[in-house]
Amino acid sequence: MTFSITGYDAHTGMLGVAVATRYWAVGARVPYVRAGTAALAVQAYAQPYIGYDTLRMLAANPQRDAIEALEQVLAADPGRDWRQVGLVDNRGRAYGYTGSQTA
Repeated sequence: MTFSITGYDAHTGMLGVAVATRYWAVGARVPYVRAGTAALAVQAYAQPYIGYDTLRMLAANPQRDAIEALEQVLAADPGRDWRQVGLVDNRGRAYGYTGSQTA
C-alpha cells in the first residue's frame, strides 16, 4: 500500500509531495513538482508521463488551469483506470483522481 500527499503553503507559495510505501525507490515514480506551478503524486501503476506532461503543459501556459491539464493528460492515458493521482496547484486548489480498477 502506498500513501501520498500533496501540499501547498499559502504564505510562501511552496509546493511539495510526500510518499511512503513498501516499494523500493518510490521517490523516483510518484512525486512530481514544479516550483510555482503544481505538485502531483502519481501512484497505483504509476506512469511518470502523467506528472511530466501535466507540469510541461502548465509551464508552457502558466494561465492554464492545472486540474483541466491533468484531466486532459488522463483522458489520453490508456491505463487511466489503474492510476491514482493527487494534485495541488499554485493557488492551493486540490484534485484527486482514482481509476475504476484501483482498490
